[in-house]
Amino acid sequence: SGKSSLLKILAGVSDDYDGEVIPIGNPPPQIGYLPQEPELDESLSVKENVYEGIKEKRDIRDRYLKLQQSLEEQPNNQKLKAELNSLDPIVKEQKLLDIDRRVERAMEALRCPVDTAVDKLIGGEKRRVALCRL
Repeated sequence: SGKSSLLKILAGVSDDYDGEVIPIGNPPPQIGYLPQEPELDESLSVKENVYEGIKEKRDIRDRYLKLQQSLEEQPNNQKLKAELNSLDPIVKEQKLLDIDRRVERAMEALRCPVDTAVDKLIGGEKRRVALCRL
């Protein structure tokens, strides 16, 4: 009893608890939670739903690439260098430069029907799409 509640807390999905969660490890492990009935945006395609799940990571990657380009034009700009340096460990640790390729491979491995509308999927297909979003 309480397995789902514990997983939700560890994944950061629930804050309905007393006490403190202290992740162990450097870096701490990433934990995802996949509910029994995944919540997907039915107005989007499978691919759009998956990419929505990694939007924040893609935004970091895009900002990093833009900073690199800006530094080529303004090599002495210390503010740009500082921001790039702050993003560099995140981009490298999370391997964000090839995130699109890795997600494409995950969708293929999970046999996600990429161009299909979500409202046309059956239960198992929806769970595979939600798993890929993690």
